[in-house]
Amino acid sequence: ILEWSSGMARRLGAFLDNFRDDFVGMVTLTYPDSFPHDGKTVKRHLKAFTERLRRTGWLEEHSFVWFLEFQARGAPHFHLLVTSWISRHSVASAWSQITGGNEQACTRVEALRSPDSVGAYARKYAGKSDQKLVPEGFKDVGRFWGCCGQRINSHGVPRVPVVVASTQN
Repeated sequence: ILEWSSGMARRLGAFLDNFRDDFVGMVTLTYPDSFPHDGKTVKRHLKAFTERLRRTGWLEEHSFVWFLEFQARGAPHFHLLVTSWISRHSVASAWSQITGGNEQACTRVEALRSPDSVGAYARKYAGKSDQKLVPEGFKDVGRFWGCCGQRINSHGVPRVPVVVASTQN
């Protein structure tokens, strides 16, 4: 796992370095005390969250890169690097409705201190090998990172691809 995590961290960091000027913040989506133990459900929750962003129009011009980690308690959680500010209230409301969590405890939204170092920031998170260890009993993890949305620059060229291949577990 350590070899795989460091390779994934390097690939994710290199990818994000190409778009470092686009990212402004980070969102963390955390599960409540009760959480799924299979990746298919976890990814359905992320997709439901993405669909809520799509319905608000946020994904028409903005994007996010997500990566999955596991907390010490075994719960999966997501970090999202976002290309535009998102209100904590809308994130917390959507995620708590999807997961049955508490709005106050299940999300965090913060500005990136230095967008120029977004690749290093992602490598730091993606390189936490202890948080990539799949908990016993967890099944069908799937991908550990991916992209969603599309941001268009002034020349009409997509800046963050809609779909990116990533490492599978």
